Amino acid sequence: MFATAKAQIIKLLKMKKIALNLLSLAVATTLFVGCSTDTLTEENSSLNATATVFEGQDIQQNQLVGTWMIESMTSNIAVDLDANGSSSVDLLTETTCFDGMYFDFNAEGIVETEQGRISVLEDRVECDGSGVYTAGYEVSGNTLSVTAEINGQTVTLTKTIGLSSDASGEYLHVAIEDYEVEQIVSDPGNTVASDIERIEIVYKKQ
Repeated sequence: MFATAKAQIIKLLKMKKIALNLLSLAVATTLFVGCSTDTLTEENSSLNATATVFEGQDIQQNQLVGTWMIESMTSNIAVDLDANGSSSVDLLTETTCFDGMYFDFNAEGIVETEQGRISVLEDRVECDGSGVYTAGYEVSGNTLSVTAEINGQTVTLTKTIGLSSDASGEYLHVAIEDYEVEQIVSDPGNTVASDIERIEIVYKKQ
């Protein structure tokens, strides 16, 4: 569903099972108990990226209500994550670590999401865990805001989203930019994933 969905949603989102792993709407997530105010500020800034090409859309909350399952996850360059000798920009064919990602928005302003993350090692890719998170949400224009309580603080994260449709269904679009990619791809450098600068995630309404 979105995060989520470099988010869904994301070190901050994965810190604890509380409402923030959403916006990774992409995206991803790794919340740990004991986040400092500096960490929250840093993660909030990271999630404020301009994510999609759907500027100017006036998305209404009722358009989001429902369950959105991950449909595609596309990187800006072809990579060979499964080390089978064939590279692809379709990350869902390269790893199963993101297969269960979804967003479930209800009409009362609550969203639930499952987000995943991978670690890229020299000779292989490993799933680095996934989690289910819930939070409050609201949408204004094409900006999705997610609000949660973390360590007694109310934290609101925002992400640009987009909606589209065709004969086969409705789609939620989220993009993860270069400085966010590390939130869903743990990469020590000089690996097959090191040159990924953008990941576009599409979720399909069920």
